[in-house]
Amino acid sequence: MMVSERLRFLPKVIAALAVSALALAPPAFAQSDADVCAKETGDKAITACDRLISQNQKDSSAYGNRGYTWSAKGEYDKAIADFNEAIRLNPKHAKAYNNRGVTWNKKGDYDKAIADSTEAIKLNKKYAKAYNNRGVALSRKREYDKAISDFNESIKLNSKEASAYFNRGNAFEAKGSLQQALSDFRKFSELAPSDGDGQKAVARLEQKLR
Repeated sequence: MMVSERLRFLPKVIAALAVSALALAPPAFAQSDADVCAKETGDKAITACDRLISQNQKDSSAYGNRGYTWSAKGEYDKAIADFNEAIRLNPKHAKAYNNRGVTWNKKGDYDKAIADSTEAIKLNKKYAKAYNNRGVALSRKREYDKAISDFNESIKLNSKEASAYFNRGNAFEAKGSLQQALSDFRKFSELAPSDGDGQKAVARLEQKLR
């Protein structure tokens, strides 16, 4: 279970856009496209991001958000191309690194996923999701102790990060630490009660521990 996220405009960028809106009076759809690109999913989001990019080819957030949507649609190469451009335009965009790392994870290139998550952490040492996602890649390389260390840090930074508990539970289970795994799966189920994977994992571990 990996965690990617939308790229958001920084407050100072929003302020700058607001000033421009007053001065230049752009069409009303420009701001709604920014919202749709950042918050919606599927073709609707991609179309909105396309329009933003056509208006401003240096809009790193639009590239990043479109990459997020491509990744969610399973179009990983398109996603990576967009994240590459977002990072080229803004080399300090931690979320673009994080989301590109998620996409590398989905493609099975775990070394690149680790590298991107590590870069996101360098840019933001309190980035809980980046620790979580690096832990996923380490787990898939069967480096469980390193993975657990990253999941620990993710949870330390954000104790409500449900997926970090699930991912740590999987790592503990792979190591044979079944009681610790069960505890994590129960916590995940508490934080994400609508996700059936948690209850399935709890039932599996309870069966193993009988």
